[in-house]
Amino acid sequence: MRRVPKIGKVLLLLIIGIMIGATPATAIDYPKQGSTVTFVVPYSPGGNSDTNTRILAAGLERLFPGVSFVVLNKPGAGTQTGMLYVLKSKPDGYTLAHISSGGFFSSYLRPDRKAIYSLKDFVPIASHQIGKSGAFVRSDSDFKTLKDLITYAKDHPKELKAGCASVLGSTHLGTLGLQRGTGAEFSLVHFGSGSKQRTALLGGHVDLVVTGIDGMMSLLESGDFRLLAVLSDERSKFFPDVSTAIELGYDVQTKPMQGTAAPAGTPQEIINILSDAIGKVLGMPKFAAMFGAVGAEIYYRPAEEYTQILTEEEKRMKTALEFAIKDASK
Repeated sequence: MRRVPKIGKVLLLLIIGIMIGATPATAIDYPKQGSTVTFVVPYSPGGNSDTNTRILAAGLERLFPGVSFVVLNKPGAGTQTGMLYVLKSKPDGYTLAHISSGGFFSSYLRPDRKAIYSLKDFVPIASHQIGKSGAFVRSDSDFKTLKDLITYAKDHPKELKAGCASVLGSTHLGTLGLQRGTGAEFSLVHFGSGSKQRTALLGGHVDLVVTGIDGMMSLLESGDFRLLAVLSDERSKFFPDVSTAIELGYDVQTKPMQGTAAPAGTPQEIINILSDAIGKVLGMPKFAAMFGAVGAEIYYRPAEEYTQILTEEEKRMKTALEFAIKDASK
């Protein structure tokens, strides 16, 4: 029998040792027991982004016993304060960013913001919800239908006040889309946050708002507000009897999406663990019901697909923002 040279035996043993040691030994320990994972929400407490993230965090704590998932609100500078906080953190999966597509893209696509980051500085993990926006008035408003509102607004340009949250954020862009798709003109009033926007409508300081249905559920159920139309290509599953603007003959639709991202450089293994975990939470009946209770429509897409969606959305937002900036300069 042919003998294996001594050097060959040593090399063979080294290869076998590497192969054996490379399987379970390289499994990443994440999230570690006793650790804290922080979701940074770049908005004030009380809005739909904040609420939805807190539900998600509670679900992840159920999935990873012994690990704390907390929400840290970092509003300011059109979401830049929160985004920069995440980017300055260590890319280890313990500091994550909540992304609401409208506010996120406008925070750096606007030339005047002079942001030092863009989509490439983040690693998308997963989407959670896709929103349906609506046109809302107070329940005691004289406008019973979207047609009533648009007809009056066209006959009385800029007389009606439309409340928006941040400048060139999702509610502002949605209101501009309503104007563009209907020919109506409103006087736009900015309040800096979704909660202040809702309070202004409740107090009669503005005549209408365009915002996500999920943030208005309690006020719709209490009878304070009326939903005139859904600004999407399909009706809301929570209000199936309310027509879309498209059904009413107006080419208006917005689809704000929410998701989670990590700083660039975060290991792919961690991204995969988080992406899979988020999908599991969204599939749990208890937490799906909690999202449904606040009007959030679940829209889970894992990391790779979510990245593609955001890349395409970035292109669309560039066009929308160019139009919005041009409109604001008139």
